[in-house]
Amino acid sequence: MTPSSASQVICAACGHPNRPTAMFCIGCAGRLPGFVATGPSALETARVLRPRHGVPMQSHAPSPVLPSETRSFWLRLGLLVLAMVIAFVGWYVYVTRRATGPELPVAAEAPVPSSLPSTSPSPSPTSANAPIAPPAAPSPTAAATESTGHPRRDASVQAVAEFYRALSEADGAAAAALVIPEKRGRGPFQEDRISSFYGSFRERLAVRSIRAVDDHNVVVKYRYQATRTKCEGTAMVETASIRQQTLIRSIRANC
Repeated sequence: MTPSSASQVICAACGHPNRPTAMFCIGCAGRLPGFVATGPSALETARVLRPRHGVPMQSHAPSPVLPSETRSFWLRLGLLVLAMVIAFVGWYVYVTRRATGPELPVAAEAPVPSSLPSTSPSPSPTSANAPIAPPAAPSPTAAATESTGHPRRDASVQAVAEFYRALSEADGAAAAALVIPEKRGRGPFQEDRISSFYGSFRERLAVRSIRAVDDHNVVVKYRYQATRTKCEGTAMVETASIRQQTLIRSIRANC
């Protein structure tokens, strides 16, 4: 026997020579004497775990419980959905009330107050010796409605003055009649809404000045008190000439 053949390992099953360090036969894949198992094979593990016929496997480890299988999960989910529904309803009510509030201007986000205080003539003296009262100073509204020398501007100022006079008197019908037909009686220009809204103020609405910017735009300065806070506001009123009549087209105001 040669030294090389002495160092070889002969398979007992098929007689094929193998390397000295080989654990399986290269001819039949059988185990050689030098094979040392490092652990159970997959086949042996499957045989051990395979239950006998008719005997179910028993597991001592508790099965895991998913979060969706607990009562607390569904309770929390229900509370979350309820909170989202309440928040959505509150937001919807707030938006709808704000959009349909008693706001007068068509293109504004706040009511445009106005008032044209009437001026009473000074009493005449009863005798020559009686002191003569000084003439009353014209109100800001009366001074603002004086003729400007431009017929269209004068018509716009006059229409705005009449519109604001109707608001100060809470006369919804007169105010709505000075609005263009396509917006008359709609939204904030409804007659009953104008009357109820402007009739509920604590302090009567008063116009400080009315000034024409051009033929169809008029600036109005005013004040009023609806709640505890007084409003000192400015409005830009746009007019339009329809069938030889000057009417209110839109109003933009800061309060």
